Amino acid sequence: MLNKATTSKSIDIDSPASTPIANEPLRQKVYAVTDSSNDGNVALNTLDNNLDSRWTSLGDNQWIQYDLGKSQPIGYLGINFLSQASLATTFNIQVSNDNSVWTNVYSESSMVGGTSADIKVYDFADVQARYVKIIGHGNTANQFKHIVEVQIYAPNSHRKGYSICYNERRVCTIVGEWKYTQCVQPLCGT
Repeated sequence: MLNKATTSKSIDIDSPASTPIANEPLRQKVYAVTDSSNDGNVALNTLDNNLDSRWTSLGDNQWIQYDLGKSQPIGYLGINFLSQASLATTFNIQVSNDNSVWTNVYSESSMVGGTSADIKVYDFADVQARYVKIIGHGNTANQFKHIVEVQIYAPNSHRKGYSICYNERRVCTIVGEWKYTQCVQPLCGT
């Protein structure tokens, strides 16, 4: 056993970037998540596919940051904000390759409406980056930032009209026009 060749479990920085298959959006794998502060609702909660957990921070310019392990193509983010059906959250999305120099790729408020289970798409020009940071500036009620889930997607040329499947629900999103509707189909893949 001691002379047997082994495969490293580390990130292969020389491997090619992932690409989408057919029309389906490709979600990038996140290797680490950190935050500037939290109230006990920690950053890792935004990656657990659980709508009953969240990351929460109070104050302007508090952030949550995702490390993709190596530079990856990024086309858009899917975000679920707590109380998004009735509150808008103001935020920026920034990207970086070195965790030092950051580029702002999105600065707006979240869309109000839909349901608490919707993953809403925030589109920006396709970029290549290792780190993604969401910087919060509060919501329409107070200075809290509550993010339930975050999904980071590779660019996809078939974005218009695609569906994001989430917890056996299908959320139809028309990217670029900032509209969304709940699809009739209750299960992914139908």
